[in-house]
Amino acid sequence: RSLWYLTASQGSKSGGFLLGSLADREDTPENDAEVKDESLLSYELGFKADLTDNFRLNAAAYYYDYEDMQTQVWVKRGSLNFLELRNAHDVRAYGVELEALLRLGSRTTLNAALSVARSEIKDFCGSDFETNPDGSTGCLANDPSGHDMTQTPQTQWAANLSHDIPVRTGTINANFTYSYVGAMEYSLFYLDESLAPHYDRMDFNLGYRDAQNRFQVIASVKNLADSERPTVSGEDGPQYGPIKWAYYSYPRLYGLEIIGPFEPTGIA
Repeated sequence: RSLWYLTASQGSKSGGFLLGSLADREDTPENDAEVKDESLLSYELGFKADLTDNFRLNAAAYYYDYEDMQTQVWVKRGSLNFLELRNAHDVRAYGVELEALLRLGSRTTLNAALSVARSEIKDFCGSDFETNPDGSTGCLANDPSGHDMTQTPQTQWAANLSHDIPVRTGTINANFTYSYVGAMEYSLFYLDESLAPHYDRMDFNLGYRDAQNRFQVIASVKNLADSERPTVSGEDGPQYGPIKWAYYSYPRLYGLEIIGPFEPTGIA
């Protein structure tokens, strides 16, 4: 059994205005306090297929065309730095996603997923910015056109193995996940410190559900190997002035979750 589909859709996100000290500047000819509506035109082609009784495969290819995509950038005004919401005039993104499910018997399931993505800011400023007498445009000192979208890894994949163990009073489930995330940029301007290298992670869950489905207990360990996820940090350059920023990772984490029905009682 299989299903093919093709979709085309269009959506928008409302814009707005920057207030207070981020309002319109008198030294630029355009109204740079205005944030325009963001619009998206998307296309997706894919299929979902049960190739055998135990194997399912889903695949999709997509293409996104953004106009005036809303994104945050640091901008220096006088001696101060502000995080402003700006419009990236023309942004494109496209990629392929694969998902597979394989049943290894009645109690064991293997899931896998792969994503390959590409993106590009074709034109950040657009043609809306007039040129000042000194040659400046009021856009950004460093034009990020041609760069990737931030926090968008080009490749990522994951695999999950789940196994159920029946016992007299219920079911024990063991669940192991391995995930890989490719390198990604954290700044539109390709700073030396803003590229986060690839990293991988292993997670493990051990759960128990009673036979009457009255409660469930799940013990979990995230980042099982305590592997070091890259920590991105640095100091931005003349585009903004001296700004220090950082994105932190986390070590191995342990968790315990108890799930059960909740029946509120009336209050007299």
